[in-house]
Amino acid sequence: MRCTASPAESTTRLGTRMTLGALAPLILLAACEDMTGERNSRAWVELGAGLDWATVLHDGDPVQVVLGPQGGHMVALGLHAGGVPRGDSTDPTAPSNPRVTFQAHLDHDVIASVTVIRGLSRTGGALELAGTWLIFDPALPTTAYFDMPLLLHVNIVGEGGESASDEVEVVAMAPLE
Repeated sequence: MRCTASPAESTTRLGTRMTLGALAPLILLAACEDMTGERNSRAWVELGAGLDWATVLHDGDPVQVVLGPQGGHMVALGLHAGGVPRGDSTDPTAPSNPRVTFQAHLDHDVIASVTVIRGLSRTGGALELAGTWLIFDPALPTTAYFDMPLLLHVNIVGEGGESASDEVEVVAMAPLE
């Protein structure tokens, strides 16, 4: 059930024609809080970075590139979101989990892309996903993107079709020695 559902739509989905009367607003409110963690919100997302906590990124922010154990370069991305079902963060196979796609663009070319289907955690008034590794194309020389502006993009889609996107132009910092 979506937060925008009217009492009439709710009764149809329940397969009954009886009027829910005074209980309808309470049922809808409970569904909205359970689904999104926020009341009557539209889908929104903010791109972030971090392994354990997603710090929201802004244009011009540096993003630390990490050298992985197999020699690949990557960044840990995350997001803060609302207005989408949070799914089940303890069950990666839950059908209610939202689909999240992260991408990195360099000069209009996609140099990294990953899609995950994972439940979101509740953090304060928002939903959060942290620690998703975005691995850069190994065919690219590292000098192609270190200290260069990268356009990072995130798209989230809930099981009911709720969706939101965000993009931020950041500077990719070389791995620390």
